[in-house]
Amino acid sequence: MSDDFWDSLSKFIEDFFKRFSSMIENSLKSVFEELERDWEDIRKGLSTNIGTHLFGFYVDITPEGVRIRRYETPKVQRQGEETIVRPLYTIVEDDDKVKIYVDLPGADPRSIVCKVGSDFIHIRAEAKELKRVYVLKARLPCKIDPDKLVEKKFINGVLTLVFKKWEGKIVRV
Repeated sequence: MSDDFWDSLSKFIEDFFKRFSSMIENSLKSVFEELERDWEDIRKGLSTNIGTHLFGFYVDITPEGVRIRRYETPKVQRQGEETIVRPLYTIVEDDDKVKIYVDLPGADPRSIVCKVGSDFIHIRAEAKELKRVYVLKARLPCKIDPDKLVEKKFINGVLTLVFKKWEGKIVRV
């Protein structure tokens, strides 16, 4: 292989890790600032925002390039006795399918309700033992055919939905 190829690959990898390390550094800085504020609020009795804080990164490698996304602890709201949580989720786009993975720990499979459009998904599920309701409203990265559900399963608190991509319609002229 030519030196140009290896030089390009080396530059790509170097740029990728520079962007990735910069994103990690900025995210850690904002997480620690948030934890510092929360700790002060807890000490003053102004907040009960105590619990697990989860954050990390997704790295999507697609034909269009590399995309790095941050994820963090789901947004939580209190509504009476219940807690409304926006669950962590991942959407993976294939050549002909879109796979949606949603973390719903403790959810009753019979309580899961999905509303799917050509470019969005709304999911609601209840975890009564945890006094928690999961609500997800997300845009899909491409159009799907909501009538072509290829796979659906709920195993160990993870909901998996796989849809065929929308292929369009052929119009004869």
